[in-house]
Amino acid sequence: MAKEAADVFDEVATIADDNPDAQYHAGMGHLQAGNLAKAKMRWRKCLEIDPHHSTARFNLATLTAEMGDIPEATVMMREIVAQLPEPDNHKTLAILLFKQEMHEEAISQFNKCIE
Repeated sequence: MAKEAADVFDEVATIADDNPDAQYHAGMGHLQAGNLAKAKMRWRKCLEIDPHHSTARFNLATLTAEMGDIPEATVMMREIVAQLPEPDNHKTLAILLFKQEMHEEAISQFNKCIE
């Protein structure tokens, strides 16, 4: 079922090539279907169209981390935190920093999450 839904969302995103929400939802469909590379591609396309699409930015950063590129995901999360200093964003950045043994900075981010 998830693959069929992803295919439908992908078809819509192809037709609505300039619509960031169509790209975002296609990415979500691919994520649910386990097509991580396609999800990543659709979220990147979403951000090309709308660089301020915060949910796509967050999802792309977390997916990048899940795919093993922790340093790149950290760069992305730093940008997200700079623009949206919300507790969950600080927490996600802290976890990424902790995974890279940047403990002092991770603690600082956890503290900002608590504040």
